[in-house]
Amino acid sequence: MNDVSTFHDEVRRVHGCSVLLSACAAALLNEPTEQVVQDVRRVAEALGDTRFDGVEPGAPLTQRYYDRFFVSASPFFVPLSESSVRGAFDEDGRTVYASTHSSKGDHAFLCYEAAGFDYRALGGFEPAVKALKPDSLACELAFLAALGFHAAQADDEACACASIRLFEEFAREHVGAWISQAARCLAAADDDFYACVVAFAAETLQALAARR
Repeated sequence: MNDVSTFHDEVRRVHGCSVLLSACAAALLNEPTEQVVQDVRRVAEALGDTRFDGVEPGAPLTQRYYDRFFVSASPFFVPLSESSVRGAFDEDGRTVYASTHSSKGDHAFLCYEAAGFDYRALGGFEPAVKALKPDSLACELAFLAALGFHAAQADDEACACASIRLFEEFAREHVGAWISQAARCLAAADDDFYACVVAFAAETLQALAARR
């Protein structure tokens, strides 16, 4: 395989991963409407993954969304920020999450600025958008997706390579360093739609990294 075909294969892989990550980010940013669930199911089915086939949008799933991300007293609550999850520790058999602010979030924000990505402009369920931190998982996934889309749409190879390089670096230093842990934290309470969404994104990033 020559360098040109190798480059185009890498762009296609990163773009395909970005479509998936974008759907996963949207699932974290929005209430679980039929469209949100369908988008996740569609990208999973394209990969032969059927884990979302039995998921039904409705009041119970919407309540679970609130319990997962907004009701801190809920047994299902997990603060999906890199600072909180990477700094988590076990205390008498329960997980204690760290502060939502750390140097990880500061570095993520600098990466966004360098790439012209404004995490504050992300759309979604208003309380979810207002609660976003630079190192929120939804932001980090949306950033990777934006880089992948930019690589696929770039006018020249140099711009595409720069986006792919930043995608790989950010995935390695940020998302890839904690998303599997986040998936385990979610699954520890219940292997529900949100645990599956985060695990799906984690497995996809691991598979992409393994091909390099």
